[in-house]
Amino acid sequence: MSRGLGRLQREILDTLDEAKASIDRYHGGGRQGAGWVRANFREWKLPDDTYDLRASLRYLAARHGKVHRAGSVGCCNTGYVDGAFQASFSRAARSLVDRGELVRAKHYSIYNSTKQQTRFVQRPQCFNDIDVA
Repeated sequence: MSRGLGRLQREILDTLDEAKASIDRYHGGGRQGAGWVRANFREWKLPDDTYDLRASLRYLAARHGKVHRAGSVGCCNTGYVDGAFQASFSRAARSLVDRGELVRAKHYSIYNSTKQQTRFVQRPQCFNDIDVA
């Protein structure tokens, strides 16, 4: 078994910013546009360093042709993500958190309603980014 990152894991990490900036129509996305989310009956603007994995799922599913246009979700006809792709994405995202490549957005606990849900994540802070002086 390989100890490196898999293709989908690498793709998730490489496209977090693209997904956040370009995807605004997904289950849980805010109505005000990209970077906004709905949680607890309110809309929130995500901080720059925080990502919604549902946006990444939607972005990568569209990129891989795994969005089926057979139904409507909420107010708009957005289709749905293929179940097998969603399961693969969930495993890849979970293993990124387990490995420490991504961390749950703990200061935004109002977004994460349960401990099991890993919807909002951040990249771990690097010691090189911290000014110690």
